[in-house]
Amino acid sequence: MIVKSTIADTYIIGVNTILCILVKKYLTRIQLLKTVDLEIAIAKMLRVLPKRKNGNCSANKFLLPNVSYGLGLNFECDLLYITKNRYAHEYELKISKNDIIQDKDKRRHIFSHINDTKIRSRTFVIPVDLMDCTNLIPEKCGIIIVNPNSTCVLTRKAKNNTKARQLTYEEVLHLGNLAAMRLWKFKLKQWQDSKKKIT
Repeated sequence: MIVKSTIADTYIIGVNTILCILVKKYLTRIQLLKTVDLEIAIAKMLRVLPKRKNGNCSANKFLLPNVSYGLGLNFECDLLYITKNRYAHEYELKISKNDIIQDKDKRRHIFSHINDTKIRSRTFVIPVDLMDCTNLIPEKCGIIIVNPNSTCVLTRKAKNNTKARQLTYEEVLHLGNLAAMRLWKFKLKQWQDSKKKIT
């Protein structure tokens, strides 16, 4: 049994090393992903945006970027996903190794008290060039790798927080109002910019 285990471990380490070498060679030929690339990739994966032209989107759920005070949290969710059953799932977007390390230090004391009751799961979303940094991500968190073509690969499923509750209808409505406010601010800016061009 010990020999078989050693051979299996050696094989896995060898395969992982080869994969890392291949990925690094591949990355020298591609443009590195930005935060907005990760946002769009997740929105497509969750079918908040259509995956292809003229594709369908899912109803009864929404994805909201940069949420903190809107849900009474003492930290900011990069992306907050609300399911049709009113559960909140956080997607944390990281584009550098330093981002992941800083987040780990910052969040060490945060996931307690009120936040435990509102966020059901937490998943890190990282570009393919950070796949060798997954060991820095807490075990209870999920991991999604985003490829340069915007496809997502779930490499580890997040563990559900058993203390999390469904959001109330009032909380969901408040988040919807926040999304609408942001949209109208964007529309107002577009309108103001168009007036400047005329004058």
